[in-house]
Amino acid sequence: MEKKPFYLFKRKLPSGKSVYYWYHYRADGTRSTPESTGKTKKNEAFNFCVKRLENQGRFCISGLTFGEFADGWFTENHYYLRNKRDIGKIKDSTVHSRQVALNKYILPYFSNYVLTGITSDDVFKFRKMLINNNLSGNYIKSIMQALSIMLKDATERELIPKNPIPSNMGEVKT
Repeated sequence: MEKKPFYLFKRKLPSGKSVYYWYHYRADGTRSTPESTGKTKKNEAFNFCVKRLENQGRFCISGLTFGEFADGWFTENHYYLRNKRDIGKIKDSTVHSRQVALNKYILPYFSNYVLTGITSDDVFKFRKMLINNNLSGNYIKSIMQALSIMLKDATERELIPKNPIPSNMGEVKT
């Protein structure tokens, strides 16, 4: 079994505040001692760990699964949603529909995929599965938009080299 680049877990401090701690495996295979991220939100702690390992030149993103990447997406504390809320470009109903799309369709299908291993063919198969479930065209479009937003972000953050959403599937606005 391949080890993940790092692991996160929550600890409750004597003050009552819960903070995420993390540990990672060194190049020689030994485990580091747990360290505080200083973050109370999981997605912020995750980004902290990624940045720390990137700065050390030791982060190998190849093992990151879509499920790990998707943790916290379309929730109030996720950076994507905070940015959209700051500029007033997203409605509560849109957020809710994207949360449902992620939890009901996208995660069950892509959760165990290695993020860098998702291909255009996988996206076509996913879309075909949605069509076979007799979902409406508008709902399929909404689900695909949620997936597109996430994969576009992964591309912009250089977690994947290329967005696997095929260009002939149509450009999806975020």
